[in-house]
Amino acid sequence: MAALEPTSPKEFLQQATHIIVAVVDDEGKPWAVPLGLKSYKHRTFQWFSAVDTVHSRAIARNPEVAVTAYMADPTYGVCARAHAKKQLTLPGGFALYSAEIYEAWYNTGKRIKTNIDVKDL
Repeated sequence: MAALEPTSPKEFLQQATHIIVAVVDDEGKPWAVPLGLKSYKHRTFQWFSAVDTVHSRAIARNPEVAVTAYMADPTYGVCARAHAKKQLTLPGGFALYSAEIYEAWYNTGKRIKTNIDVKDL
């Protein structure tokens, strides 16, 4: 049975459980990593990550990231460009990060890329 398509990209983002964050690594090469999504609200994703990872070091150098939000059913997804930053340093070498969307689009079950007005997120 196919999953029901969300009624809006905002609804999808509020239900998403994972993100892929893409950065440029220490050597100038692309790097993408799947992460558990802590929360999404007001055009901003939040996740926890170790500060010594490739993506955390890259965000410290350059906050420009690409983010894809997803759930188990890949037929519908929201992709975005965002500015990321470390919000809070935590014990044990971890931190809370966030990424605020400035451009976004979604793919429907028919694989059609559709722009999203970020004010609607």
